[in-house]
Amino acid sequence: MSERLLDIRGLSVSFDTPQGTVRALRDVNLHVNRGEILGLVGESGSGKSVTMLSCLGLLARNGRIDSGSILFEGQELSAAGLSSRAELRTHENMLRGIRGNRIGMIFQDPMTYMNPVLSIGTQLTEGLVAHGKCSRQEAWQKGTELLRKVGISNPERRMRQYPYEFSGGQRQRMIIAAALACEPQLLIADEPTTALDVTVQAQILDLIRGLARENGTAVILITHDLGVVASLCDRITVLYGGKVCETGTSDEIFYETKHPYTEGLLQSVARRDSTGGGSARGTLVSIPGSPPDLLRIRDGCPFAARCEAAMKICRDYVPAVTDFGPQHTAACWLYCKERAGELVAAQDRERGEQND
Repeated sequence: MSERLLDIRGLSVSFDTPQGTVRALRDVNLHVNRGEILGLVGESGSGKSVTMLSCLGLLARNGRIDSGSILFEGQELSAAGLSSRAELRTHENMLRGIRGNRIGMIFQDPMTYMNPVLSIGTQLTEGLVAHGKCSRQEAWQKGTELLRKVGISNPERRMRQYPYEFSGGQRQRMIIAAALACEPQLLIADEPTTALDVTVQAQILDLIRGLARENGTAVILITHDLGVVASLCDRITVLYGGKVCETGTSDEIFYETKHPYTEGLLQSVARRDSTGGGSARGTLVSIPGSPPDLLRIRDGCPFAARCEAAMKICRDYVPAVTDFGPQHTAACWLYCKERAGELVAAQDRERGEQND
């Protein structure tokens, strides 16, 4: 059995808008192994959520997968290339059997995710019943046990209550319980600590870590908070402008940083020491410039306009991926200067073939 649970290769996604086509993802490659916790990091608009929504077939109506492959346990999840109604219907039925069953999702906002007119018990058990895991009575018993496992007191009574009767932290625990109800192989957590105070954040992260280790569940944690990934993740993938900048273990990303954007993220984190980044009395170091306009983004490195080390080649050509270890890679021209001529010639040939 392959160690890779989810394997995304060459994923490109775009959205049609009145202003034009937004190229949200361009040739994204990443994977998560069985039982691993992967951090997906980047500022707002970098493509983190779009990547995961593509895997579940939950893109907005104006969104589409242009190219690429999304393999989950060897099964293709991408609808790229499908055109007939019959093919699309079969594909959607397949995804329905995976969503909530083999892949669980914790969405961003616990305040709006849950249906306000349905009891907690109904919302916890509907996935179990829909996927044929157990009867309604058995599902209710399992839902009660799940609430107890995620730290909700008096779960028997709580199952009959409604979302408005719970705090934000309690709702987030319930969302985690619902996502884990069918014992998925993969859990996607999209900003699971947003709008929660730091104490509750720590509790939620400890809960995710403990449940993942206990059940052997792989986790993809989407966040812009480097402090979160440092304490929780085995590996980290950094996204910027719809492309992967750098991937590596947590230690490699934090202590052997290669990509200028990753370095900029680390320097912008507030620290209480006097070395690197901000300090208790100093000012934070910001990344100059603004994020790229994905309506008019160029073919080169998306970070070129904000990078102090940028060269002319960075603005016109996509940097190759350089390996620094078995799990550590970065896409930056600084590390492939010797192969620049060969790489540029290859991209020029590809552009010529596309124009023909």
